[in-house]
Amino acid sequence: MRVALLAGGRSSEHDVSLASAAAVRSGLEQGGHEPVSVEISRDGRWTRGGSPVVLDPGGGLLGCDVAFPVLHGPYGEDGTVQGLLEALGVPYVGAGVLTSALCMDKVLFKDLMAAAGLPQVRYVAHREGDDEAPLADAVVHGSSAAAVRAPVTTLGDLLALSARAALMVSGDTGPVHIAAAMRTPIVGLYGPTWPERNGPWDADDIVVSRAEACECHHKRECRRGAAEMCLNEISIESVKDAVDLRLQRAARGQ
Repeated sequence: MRVALLAGGRSSEHDVSLASAAAVRSGLEQGGHEPVSVEISRDGRWTRGGSPVVLDPGGGLLGCDVAFPVLHGPYGEDGTVQGLLEALGVPYVGAGVLTSALCMDKVLFKDLMAAAGLPQVRYVAHREGDDEAPLADAVVHGSSAAAVRAPVTTLGDLLALSARAALMVSGDTGPVHIAAAMRTPIVGLYGPTWPERNGPWDADDIVVSRAEACECHHKRECRRGAAEMCLNEISIESVKDAVDLRLQRAARGQ
Protein backbone atom coordinates (compact mmCIF):
# COMPACT_ATOMS: atom_id res chain seq x y z
CA MET A 1 0.00 0.00 0.00
CA ARG A 2 1.24 3.46 -0.92
CA VAL A 3 1.04 5.69 2.16
CA ALA A 4 1.43 9.49 2.25
CA LEU A 5 3.33 10.26 5.45
CA LEU A 6 2.58 13.84 6.57
CA ALA A 7 5.17 15.30 8.94
CA GLY A 8 6.43 18.62 10.30
CA GLY A 9 3.63 21.16 10.43
CA ARG A 10 3.09 24.70 11.60
CA SER A 11 2.89 24.06 15.33
CA SER A 12 5.66 24.38 17.93
CA GLU A 13 5.94 20.57 17.83
CA HIS A 14 7.34 20.57 14.28
CA ASP A 15 10.59 18.80 15.21
CA VAL A 16 8.78 16.23 17.38
CA SER A 17 6.56 15.40 14.40
CA LEU A 18 9.58 14.81 12.15
CA ALA A 19 11.07 12.42 14.70
CA SER A 20 7.75 10.57 15.06
CA ALA A 21 7.40 10.29 11.29
CA ALA A 22 10.83 8.68 10.99
CA ALA A 23 9.71 5.92 13.36
CA VAL A 24 6.40 5.47 11.50
CA ARG A 25 8.22 5.32 8.15
CA SER A 26 10.45 2.54 9.47
CA GLY A 27 7.44 0.57 10.65
CA LEU A 28 5.62 0.99 7.34
CA GLU A 29 8.66 -0.21 5.38
CA GLN A 30 9.03 -3.23 7.64
CA GLY A 31 5.36 -3.99 7.02
CA GLY A 32 5.90 -4.04 3.27
CA HIS A 33 4.25 -0.69 2.51
CA GLU A 34 5.53 2.19 0.39
CA PRO A 35 5.74 5.40 2.47
CA VAL A 36 5.75 8.68 0.56
CA SER A 37 7.12 11.45 2.79
CA VAL A 38 5.41 14.84 2.62
CA GLU A 39 6.98 17.51 4.80
CA ILE A 40 4.91 20.49 5.91
CA SER A 41 7.10 23.51 6.68
CA ARG A 42 6.62 25.86 9.61
CA ASP A 43 4.87 28.29 7.28
CA GLY A 44 2.51 25.59 6.01
CA ARG A 45 4.10 24.69 2.66
CA TRP A 46 3.83 21.07 1.52
CA THR A 47 6.88 19.58 -0.21
CA ARG A 48 8.14 16.17 -1.27
CA GLY A 49 11.89 15.89 -1.67
CA GLY A 50 12.12 19.69 -1.71
CA SER A 51 9.58 20.13 -4.53
CA PRO A 52 6.14 21.71 -3.93
CA VAL A 53 3.19 19.32 -3.63
CA VAL A 54 0.20 20.32 -5.77
CA LEU A 55 -3.11 19.78 -3.95
CA ASP A 56 -6.08 19.19 -6.22
CA PRO A 57 -9.48 18.81 -4.46
CA GLY A 58 -10.89 15.43 -5.37
CA GLY A 59 -7.65 14.50 -7.11
CA GLY A 60 -6.03 12.48 -4.35
CA LEU A 61 -2.53 12.96 -2.98
CA LEU A 62 0.52 11.80 -4.95
CA GLY A 63 -1.30 8.66 -6.04
CA CYS A 64 -1.38 7.34 -2.48
CA ASP A 65 -3.96 4.89 -1.18
CA VAL A 66 -4.11 6.45 2.27
CA ALA A 67 -2.59 9.35 4.25
CA PHE A 68 -0.95 8.94 7.66
CA PRO A 69 -0.81 12.34 9.43
CA VAL A 70 2.03 12.23 11.96
CA LEU A 71 1.38 15.82 13.02
CA HIS A 72 1.20 17.30 16.50
CA GLY A 73 -0.73 20.29 17.81
CA PRO A 74 -2.59 22.96 15.82
CA TYR A 75 -2.78 22.56 12.04
CA GLY A 76 -2.29 18.83 12.50
CA GLU A 77 -4.48 17.35 15.21
CA ASP A 78 -7.23 19.99 15.25
CA GLY A 79 -9.25 18.89 12.21
CA THR A 80 -7.69 21.28 9.69
CA VAL A 81 -5.52 18.72 7.89
CA GLN A 82 -8.27 16.11 8.28
CA GLY A 83 -10.70 18.44 6.50
CA LEU A 84 -8.18 19.04 3.72
CA LEU A 85 -7.72 15.31 3.23
CA GLU A 86 -11.49 14.92 3.07
CA ALA A 87 -11.57 17.56 0.31
CA LEU A 88 -8.78 15.76 -1.54
CA GLY A 89 -10.72 12.52 -1.33
CA VAL A 90 -7.92 10.69 0.48
CA PRO A 91 -8.66 8.16 3.27
CA TYR A 92 -6.55 8.85 6.33
CA VAL A 93 -5.44 7.35 9.62
CA GLY A 94 -6.84 8.69 12.90
CA ALA A 95 -9.85 10.67 14.09
CA GLY A 96 -12.12 12.59 11.76
CA VAL A 97 -12.64 16.33 11.44
CA LEU A 98 -15.16 16.89 14.24
CA THR A 99 -13.51 14.57 16.76
CA SER A 100 -10.08 16.07 16.10
CA ALA A 101 -11.38 19.63 16.53
CA LEU A 102 -13.24 18.83 19.75
CA CYS A 103 -10.31 17.01 21.33
CA MET A 104 -7.90 19.84 20.48
CA ASP A 105 -10.09 22.43 22.23
CA LYS A 106 -9.57 21.19 25.78
CA VAL A 107 -12.10 23.56 27.34
CA LEU A 108 -14.85 22.69 24.86
CA PHE A 109 -14.09 19.00 25.31
CA LYS A 110 -14.40 19.32 29.09
CA ASP A 111 -17.62 21.29 28.70
CA LEU A 112 -19.05 18.47 26.58
CA MET A 113 -17.98 15.89 29.16
CA ALA A 114 -19.69 17.93 31.86
CA ALA A 115 -22.86 18.22 29.77
CA ALA A 116 -22.85 14.44 29.32
CA GLY A 117 -22.46 13.92 33.07
CA LEU A 118 -19.10 12.17 32.80
CA PRO A 119 -16.89 12.44 35.92
CA GLN A 120 -13.76 14.54 35.60
CA VAL A 121 -11.49 16.72 37.73
CA ARG A 122 -12.47 20.33 38.35
CA TYR A 123 -11.14 22.79 35.81
CA VAL A 124 -10.89 26.51 35.15
CA ALA A 125 -10.68 27.99 31.65
CA HIS A 126 -8.32 30.85 30.87
CA ARG A 127 -7.82 32.12 27.34
CA GLU A 128 -5.25 34.54 26.00
CA GLY A 129 -6.27 38.12 26.75
CA ASP A 130 -8.52 37.20 29.71
CA ASP A 131 -8.16 39.05 33.01
CA GLU A 132 -6.00 36.92 35.30
CA ALA A 133 -7.66 38.05 38.55
CA PRO A 134 -10.83 35.93 38.17
CA LEU A 135 -8.66 32.96 37.23
CA ALA A 136 -6.55 33.35 40.39
CA ASP A 137 -9.68 33.67 42.53
CA ALA A 138 -11.20 30.55 40.94
CA VAL A 139 -8.04 28.50 41.52
CA VAL A 140 -7.85 29.59 45.17
CA HIS A 141 -11.55 28.88 45.70
CA GLY A 142 -11.31 25.45 44.12
CA SER A 143 -8.17 24.42 45.98
CA SER A 144 -9.86 24.02 49.40
CA ALA A 145 -7.42 26.58 50.87
CA ALA A 146 -4.36 24.71 49.54
CA ALA A 147 -3.53 27.72 47.34
CA VAL A 148 -3.21 31.35 48.41
CA ARG A 149 -3.41 34.32 46.07
CA ALA A 150 -0.19 36.32 46.41
CA PRO A 151 -0.36 40.12 46.61
CA VAL A 152 1.49 42.45 44.25
CA THR A 153 5.21 41.91 44.83
CA THR A 154 7.50 44.88 45.46
CA LEU A 155 11.27 44.91 45.03
CA GLY A 156 11.64 44.70 48.80
CA ASP A 157 9.34 41.67 48.90
CA LEU A 158 11.39 39.99 46.19
CA LEU A 159 14.66 40.65 48.06
CA ALA A 160 13.22 39.19 51.26
CA LEU A 161 11.76 36.20 49.43
CA SER A 162 15.03 35.48 47.66
CA ALA A 163 16.95 35.67 50.93
CA ARG A 164 14.65 33.05 52.50
CA ALA A 165 14.32 30.81 49.43
CA ALA A 166 16.14 27.51 49.05
CA LEU A 167 16.05 27.95 45.28
CA MET A 168 15.03 30.48 42.62
CA VAL A 169 13.46 29.12 39.39
CA SER A 170 12.93 31.91 36.87
CA GLY A 171 13.11 32.90 33.23
CA ASP A 172 13.10 36.58 34.16
CA THR A 173 16.54 38.17 34.35
CA GLY A 174 15.50 40.58 37.13
CA PRO A 175 14.74 37.94 39.79
CA VAL A 176 17.73 35.91 38.61
CA HIS A 177 20.13 38.82 39.20
CA ILE A 178 18.61 39.44 42.62
CA ALA A 179 18.93 35.76 43.53
CA ALA A 180 22.56 35.73 42.36
CA ALA A 181 23.32 38.79 44.49
CA MET A 182 21.71 37.07 47.49
CA ARG A 183 23.70 33.89 46.70
CA THR A 184 20.45 31.95 46.31
CA PRO A 185 20.75 28.79 44.17
CA ILE A 186 19.27 29.30 40.69
CA VAL A 187 17.64 27.28 37.93
CA GLY A 188 17.30 29.62 34.94
CA LEU A 189 14.78 29.00 32.16
CA TYR A 190 15.59 30.44 28.74
CA GLY A 191 13.94 30.14 25.35
CA PRO A 192 15.26 32.36 22.56
CA THR A 193 17.96 34.16 24.58
CA TRP A 194 21.54 33.20 25.29
CA PRO A 195 21.91 32.37 29.02
CA GLU A 196 25.52 33.61 29.02
CA ARG A 197 24.22 37.14 28.35
CA ASN A 198 21.92 37.05 31.33
CA GLY A 199 24.13 35.95 34.24
CA PRO A 200 25.79 36.18 36.65
CA TRP A 201 25.74 32.50 37.50
CA ASP A 202 27.28 30.47 40.28
CA ALA A 203 29.24 27.47 39.04
CA ASP A 204 26.61 25.16 40.56
CA ASP A 205 23.61 26.95 39.03
CA ILE A 206 21.75 25.23 36.19
CA VAL A 207 20.28 26.59 32.97
CA VAL A 208 17.47 24.86 31.09
CA SER A 209 17.57 26.42 27.65
CA ARG A 210 16.28 26.26 24.10
CA ALA A 211 18.82 28.84 22.93
CA GLU A 212 20.53 26.59 20.38
CA ALA A 213 17.23 25.61 18.74
CA CYS A 214 16.08 29.24 18.83
CA GLU A 215 19.19 30.71 17.22
CA CYS A 216 17.05 32.37 14.53
CA HIS A 217 15.84 34.85 17.16
CA HIS A 218 19.34 36.28 17.60
CA LYS A 219 19.35 37.16 13.91
CA ARG A 220 15.81 38.61 14.13
CA GLU A 221 14.70 35.91 11.70
CA CYS A 222 12.16 34.02 13.77
CA ARG A 223 10.33 31.46 11.64
CA ARG A 224 8.07 30.30 14.43
CA GLY A 225 5.85 33.33 14.89
CA ALA A 226 6.35 33.94 18.63
CA ALA A 227 9.32 33.77 20.99
CA GLU A 228 7.12 32.20 23.66
CA MET A 229 6.94 29.00 21.62
CA CYS A 230 10.58 28.22 22.36
CA LEU A 231 10.14 28.71 26.10
CA ASN A 232 6.96 26.64 26.08
CA GLU A 233 8.91 23.70 24.66
CA ILE A 234 10.96 23.39 27.85
CA SER A 235 9.40 20.33 29.46
CA ILE A 236 8.21 20.12 33.05
CA GLU A 237 10.35 17.00 33.48
CA SER A 238 13.54 18.83 32.47
CA VAL A 239 12.80 21.64 34.95
CA LYS A 240 12.07 19.15 37.75
CA ASP A 241 15.32 17.28 37.05
CA ALA A 242 17.25 20.57 37.12
CA VAL A 243 15.63 21.59 40.42
CA ASP A 244 16.47 18.23 42.01
CA LEU A 245 20.08 18.43 40.84
CA ARG A 246 20.55 22.05 41.96
CA LEU A 247 19.14 21.29 45.43
CA GLN A 248 21.49 18.32 45.71
CA ARG A 249 24.44 20.58 44.84
CA ALA A 250 23.30 23.12 47.41
CA ALA A 251 23.04 20.43 50.08
CA ARG A 252 26.58 19.20 49.35
CA GLY A 253 27.88 22.77 49.66
CA GLN A 254 26.48 23.33 53.14
